[in-house]
Amino acid sequence: MHTRHSRAGGNPEGKGKSWQSFKNHGNHGSKPPPFAQRKGCQGDAPTRHSRAGGNPEGTGWENHGNLSPIMAIMVQNLPPSQSVRGPDDAPYVTIPITISLMSAFRPDPPRPITPVEPRTDAPRGVAAPVARVIEAFRRLPGVGPKSAQRLAYHLVRMPEAEASELAEAITGVKLKIKLCLVCADITEEPTCHICSDTNRDRAVICVVEEPLDVTAFERTRAYNGLYHVLHGAISPTSGIAASDLKIKELLQRLQDDTVTEVIVATNTNLDGEATAMYLQRAITPAGIKVTRLARGLPSGTDIEYADDATLAHSLESRAEIV
Repeated sequence: MHTRHSRAGGNPEGKGKSWQSFKNHGNHGSKPPPFAQRKGCQGDAPTRHSRAGGNPEGTGWENHGNLSPIMAIMVQNLPPSQSVRGPDDAPYVTIPITISLMSAFRPDPPRPITPVEPRTDAPRGVAAPVARVIEAFRRLPGVGPKSAQRLAYHLVRMPEAEASELAEAITGVKLKIKLCLVCADITEEPTCHICSDTNRDRAVICVVEEPLDVTAFERTRAYNGLYHVLHGAISPTSGIAASDLKIKELLQRLQDDTVTEVIVATNTNLDGEATAMYLQRAITPAGIKVTRLARGLPSGTDIEYADDATLAHSLESRAEIV
């Protein structure tokens, strides 16, 4: 461990290292810091008296040059050390630097840990009916605790007629909505309006995962065929097998010679790719063309910001400019 030797009154012979070597460390003015306002302190910072035998004046402090405040704190917090004899038989004091740094930067004591109260079903100060509505809203996707509270208190301030209308609408969704007998999309009638439309191209079926995907394709107004909703995707990690989806109903629809192409429009994640591969192996033996949605650069983006997988799929799905 490195040590520094400080001789009382400096080091005129240059033996060892005196505190005068820190004279160029920084001059913080002639006025001593607050902690140096003691009797006998005349320099920039106080240091422990290094001369053997203590301070004749009884102050315990002396001036060692232009020491920085941090060095003064380091020396001030040192424990008493042993005196040794130098080559000229002069008393020196050995100051361990590592210990001085540890003494100067001693961490604060840990704060007491406040015990956390266990969570209850209803928040504090909330009526039971309101707490029940908050908990019901929290079960909805994308609704957090704060949003659920805002929605619940909005219902409290809502007029009774509007609240009743909202309750009837929610109840009607579960009572009146059913699945289409043909494509398994949600509808109020036995057959949805898309399957009932005679102007649709019945030779093409677009297979999607959820009813929301049908709405997304319909907004584009670029597709005029039929749909088939699987209501999910094959996911071994979630325990969803092919038998849990509407794949059996799709294969039954393909027994008609009317269908010539099936567009697999599942998501591009792991579950969607597994479902697309399963459908391709199940439909291809029937002699029906199976296609996959093209994947590439979205409109309005720069190529430099695209990831490697997107660029690779865009090259594979390139088309001739017409």
